[in-house]
Amino acid sequence: KATVSVLNCMRRVLAAVSLRTPYRARHAIHTAGEMGDWAKIWADIDGGGSQRWIVPDLACKKAALQCIEGKVRQEDAPRRVLLPLAGDDTFAKVAWEAGWDVVALELVPAAVARMRAHIGPEGEWTQSAASEGHTVWAHASGRMTIYEGDVFVSVPQLTASFDAVFDKDSFGAIDIKQRQMYAGVLADYAKNDAAYYIEVKYRKDEAKRAEGPPFHLEADDLLVHFGTDFSLTESYGELYPIPMGGMKQTGYMLTRKARTA
Repeated sequence: KATVSVLNCMRRVLAAVSLRTPYRARHAIHTAGEMGDWAKIWADIDGGGSQRWIVPDLACKKAALQCIEGKVRQEDAPRRVLLPLAGDDTFAKVAWEAGWDVVALELVPAAVARMRAHIGPEGEWTQSAASEGHTVWAHASGRMTIYEGDVFVSVPQLTASFDAVFDKDSFGAIDIKQRQMYAGVLADYAKNDAAYYIEVKYRKDEAKRAEGPPFHLEADDLLVHFGTDFSLTESYGELYPIPMGGMKQTGYMLTRKARTA
C-alpha cells in the first residue's frame, strides 16, 4: 500500500481537480498501420473537437512527479524519465521544467508537434533521422528528446538509461496481445531500481471489465506482465476524477528489479 505521506500529497494536490472535457479512449493499437485514423483524431483535437484522453490540469502531472521524485534519489542527477506512447502529455513539460531529462516515444506527427510546442518554439528544435527508423527531435536545452516512430521498434541507445517511467493509460490502451512486448520494452529501457509510475482505468461494473480500450486493470493484471522484471511498491487508489462514466483513474508504482545478467 502507498505510504500515508504520498497519499496525502496526492489528495492535497488533486483535491480541486475537475475535468470537463469529453473523454474518448485511445485506440487499442498504436502502430504505423493506423496512422490515418490517428491523424484524423489529432486533427479533430487541434480543431477544437473532443479532447478525449487529455488531462489539462497540471496539478495532476505535478502530483505524479512528486510520487516519482519520492522514489528516485537526488544523487542520481541528471535524472531521466521516459514517456512511452506519450501523445502530447504535459507531464513532459512539468518534468522538464523541474530539471529532469525527458524522452518521449510517440508515433503520430501531430501529437509530436503539440508536445514540441509545449516545450518551446520550432526554432529550439533540431530534427534528425535515427537508424532504427525513428525521427528524432532534440530540444536546444539538451534535456528533451522525442522519438517519433513505433514504440515497439527497439532504440539500443535507450537501454538501461532511465531512472523513471511515466505511463498514463498507455498500457491500458494497447492491444492485449501487445502487452508482454510492451512490458519487455520498458524493462529493457529502465535502469535497475527505476520507478515506473502507471495510471490505469478501474471499471466499477464487473460485467464490463472485459471491455476496452481502455481496459480495466488492477495490480494483479500488471504483475502478470511486469512481475518478472518489476515489483509492485505502491498502490495509490483513485487519483483524480474523470468524466468517463463508470470508471476511476487509479495509479500504481512499480520498481525495476536488478538484472540477473
